[in-house]
Parts: sequence; C-alpha cells; structure tokens
Amino acid sequence: CGYPVASDLTGSKIYDYATRERFYDADSKSEVLPIKWGKDHEPDAILDFKHRNPEFELIRPGLIYHPFKSYIAATFDGIVYHNNKLYGLECKCPFNQFIPQDPQDIKPSTLIQVQVQLACSLLDEAFIHIWSPDSSATFLLPRHEAFIDAIETATTEFKERLDAGTKQKVYKIPHDIKVLLPKLIK
Repeated sequence: CGYPVASDLTGSKIYDYATRERFYDADSKSEVLPIKWGKDHEPDAILDFKHRNPEFELIRPGLIYHPFKSYIAATFDGIVYHNNKLYGLECKCPFNQFIPQDPQDIKPSTLIQVQVQLACSLLDEAFIHIWSPDSSATFLLPRHEAFIDAIETATTEFKERLDAGTKQKVYKIPHDIKVLLPKLIK
C-alpha cells in the first residue's frame, strides 16, 4: 500500500486522502466488499434513476479535469440534460443498504466528492441518487463556492507537499472545510 501521487487527486479520493491512514491501490480496492458491491450495482442505480426520471436525457462522461488545476479530476456517473440545463449525476449503492430520507444524512465523503465534480465540470447542481435493491432516494446538491474554494486550496497544498516528496499518510481536513460541510445541504 503506497502513498498517493498528485495525479491521483480525483473527486472520490480527495476525501480518502483527507481522512484515511491507509490508501488502497486500484487492484486491492476493487476487492474490498463494500466497494465491489457499489461498483457492481452502479448500473442498477443508473437504470433506476433513468426509470424514475424518463424525461431526463443522460450521457456518460469520461474523466473531467478541473479547468484551472489540471491535477484535480472527477467523473460523474452521468450528466443529465433537462429543460435546457445540465446537471451532474452521482449514484451511490451503499453496502449497508441505508437510504437516507434526509439530505443531512448523506455521507460527508459523497458531499465532498460531488463538490469536486461540480468544480471540475463547472456545473451548478448535481443529483445524488442513492440506491438499494429495495428503495432509492434522489437529492439535488447545489454548488457551494466557499466549500469548493476550501477544497481547492487544501488540495493544492496537499499536491505541493506530494510534489516536494513529503511522505504524509494522513492529511487532515482543514478546519474551514469541516465548518462548511454542514452548510452544503440546505
């Protein structure tokens, strides 16, 4: 298990780097049962979202690099087109099959991931669709500029330490990000 490199700064990994003591390489991570469950059922979640929203057009984008910080990248599970507007789509398939009914119960890692995705794509809003075999819920998350600025600053500082060869396993979430996290959901 190695240290991250700057090219690894994707939306889903930024939270991991900020909170975990152990990093998984791509091969070992795919064997972690909750991650495997989520990846295996992502197509089910996307189909469920499309079924519940037949008026939406959905495309599958590739990796989107931040327009000004090329070391940050993210991939939405989809880009939604509806009423002349684009939205991001991030699907989650929790292993414990907990489907939040209140947006306050969405995992912080998902909130951070979606804000990074919004920053990279320059979109204003994203749907978070949380799916299990028995139920699902969809939430609309707006772009939060102060939070994105805090993430971008923290990520830039993290990248600079990596580029300088600093071997730091745990990068603590800066205080301003912790303070802003509850404000992401209105």
